[in-house]
Amino acid sequence: MVKCVACAKYMSAKDGVTCPKCSTSTHRECVGGFPVGAPINSKWRCVDCHPKMPKGRHPGTPIMQDINLPTDGAHPECEPVSRDAVACILVEMRAQFESMKADLLLEFQSFKDELREIRPALGELKKDQTALKTDLNICVSKVSNLKNITTDLENYLGDKRNTVTVTTNIGVTLEEREIVSIERSGASQVLQKDTTLNVWPRKVVIRFSSRITRDTCLQRARERRGLTSADLGLEGPPARLFINERLTKLNRQLFAKAKEESRHHQWRYCWAKNGRIYLRK
Repeated sequence: MVKCVACAKYMSAKDGVTCPKCSTSTHRECVGGFPVGAPINSKWRCVDCHPKMPKGRHPGTPIMQDINLPTDGAHPECEPVSRDAVACILVEMRAQFESMKADLLLEFQSFKDELREIRPALGELKKDQTALKTDLNICVSKVSNLKNITTDLENYLGDKRNTVTVTTNIGVTLEEREIVSIERSGASQVLQKDTTLNVWPRKVVIRFSSRITRDTCLQRARERRGLTSADLGLEGPPARLFINERLTKLNRQLFAKAKEESRHHQWRYCWAKNGRIYLRK
């Protein structure tokens, strides 16, 4: 027993024909009523294999039963609706829409009220931030000034101790109370020698409480030449110390010219004493 591909019913082998291409079996009645025992042409094709033949059964072959589809009038969802029902539905939809609209407007108004309350707070925060920035800048400036003062004090104390050490080395016993003030003057002198960059520190200006003490220190410094930084216990290579009288700006310029002329004329001595400049061959 084989199954017909057209009507899906079982049949005997003698009641059907076989397609030479796909080897499927079909009732003779389903393909046009081939006589029993008649030979099958090799060029014959079944409905599935024939490109131009419509894929359908023979009109006389009962392969499917008629299906009774429901009419439009029998469908329960297609029953006619009255105008009153449509109007009621529209009224309900409008009511729902108005309710949603009212809720949205209420939420929007609440949001606007919250924004009005937040804006002053934001303004205050901005003012506080500006004030904090100002205070921070003031604090930074004060800290910087304090650092500078601390550095100056450390330098002053160091210079004061070094001054006492220097005067002791030149043979003058000096007490700290005899020093009125110590300050740095001028800019650092940068000298280029070969490939090594040497930076000379700023000059130290010392004011004594009496002229006698000053003159004594200058006199002993002239007698004791060749004093170096090693005598002060400072680290690094020894550097020579120069102790001279403090001159006014005009006298310093004049003294520099005098030393230049002294070198030009090969004079041996050029010095300053009590505000006067001396030259000697």
